Amino acid sequence: MKKTALLSIFVLSTLLVNAAPVVMPRVNVDLFVNKGRTDFELALNQNPDKKKVEVEWLFENNQLKHDYSKAVNSDLKFAPYWDHFSKNWYMADLDKDGQEELIFSGKPLVSDEKEQFSLYVKYGNVWKEVFWDDGHLMAYKIHPNTGEIILYHHRYPCCQQFTHLLQRVRWVRNKVRFTKRYFIARDSGIKGQLFPKKSKYPKSYARLKKAKVLFWSKGKIKNDASFFAKTNSIIHYPKNSCYQVLAREKGWCYVMMVSPPKIEESPVANSHNLQDARYYGWLKD
Repeated sequence: MKKTALLSIFVLSTLLVNAAPVVMPRVNVDLFVNKGRTDFELALNQNPDKKKVEVEWLFENNQLKHDYSKAVNSDLKFAPYWDHFSKNWYMADLDKDGQEELIFSGKPLVSDEKEQFSLYVKYGNVWKEVFWDDGHLMAYKIHPNTGEIILYHHRYPCCQQFTHLLQRVRWVRNKVRFTKRYFIARDSGIKGQLFPKKSKYPKSYARLKKAKVLFWSKGKIKNDASFFAKTNSIIHYPKNSCYQVLAREKGWCYVMMVSPPKIEESPVANSHNLQDARYYGWLKD
């Protein structure tokens, strides 16, 4: 597993005052996206000449807030910008309506460690940024029936945070649609085995026979699980909660919880924000 950094999106925001440098992790795509693909050039870059022309429109109309753009200096030319950022742009017809969309994934500022993910849609002769967030394009999938291209965006946490957000991003009927997934991990400051050695997405779902607590690591840790929490528990899920088992290891199973958790206080998760989200973690068998 490559280096990861994380903490709750929902808590400890006051710690950002003395922020540490952001870490740009890459996680195992197979663990979090069922049969996710990373050969972006194959599906998202089929018309490079047209892509260049359309990005130049964004550049000349001062729609970019990147280094080498007119936001930095109105006298700048497109060629230096394209030399630096061409590898960060993709173009594809995501919803198969005959109109291609633009995707940016990368560092907008050379001096900044943060990456950015953006989606642009064309209305007539005008491009509009319909979605942007910190993070990067993690993977994509092609719908087997419609041919729709589904994007997976990974917003990794910065500074002293621990919670990662994975978003399934679709452009459908002139609207961005999301499915949100969370997991907790970090390269330091947190105890326990965070992920299984391998995983596989089953076709079926299971339901809890009784209420259970979801843990961020395998096994129960009762003291000093991290600098922000005494135990490694995340939140409780009620009886009949729906989930998928991705792996089993020594009396524990790594799961993706589909149903919402109980409405309760948690040091690492806001239950009110998880009613339409999925969460990865460990359950005791």
